[in-house]
Amino acid sequence: GKLVDLTKTNDELKHDYETQAAAHSKWVKDTTEKLGERDFENSLDAIKAAISEFEKFKSEDKPPKVADKLALASLNNTIQVKLSSAGHPAYQPPSGLSTKDINDQWEDLEKAQQAREEALLAELARQQLLDLLARRFNNKATQLEDWIKQQQDYLNQEEKIDNLEAAEQKLKAIEEIGRASCRERV
Repeated sequence: GKLVDLTKTNDELKHDYETQAAAHSKWVKDTTEKLGERDFENSLDAIKAAISEFEKFKSEDKPPKVADKLALASLNNTIQVKLSSAGHPAYQPPSGLSTKDINDQWEDLEKAQQAREEALLAELARQQLLDLLARRFNNKATQLEDWIKQQQDYLNQEEKIDNLEAAEQKLKAIEEIGRASCRERV
């Protein structure tokens, strides 16, 4: 009776470990793969949102999984102690589900997390530079449009030119607009 109960308890613990370890291992592998994605949207707002999502992962999603990992290690230790104290051979979890396998998967996850953080920050810097360049371009374009409008307004003014001196002054003003226009294009 007692041996049967002990064997049944150990089998239940092994089953619990294997079920939890398989689910945990799947999460770690899926998360590692997701962290490896680099297809960021091409906008400053989108990269800021991706960084915010990444920070949420680090502060909210990951900590419970770290606790799960520790609970799995504890459960494995409990199984090993129970088997050892009963004189049974050590428990060998299925391939990919040992605590060493899970620790190795976590190392890969940590590396992927670090690489993603670096990629996000590099993309943020790139998007910030693009945003700055776009604002500079738009500012210059606005200044040029304003200047063109001023020149067009001047050229469209109807002035009464009734002598040679006024005509020469008007001609010089028009030539200066032309030269300034050439300089603006360069």
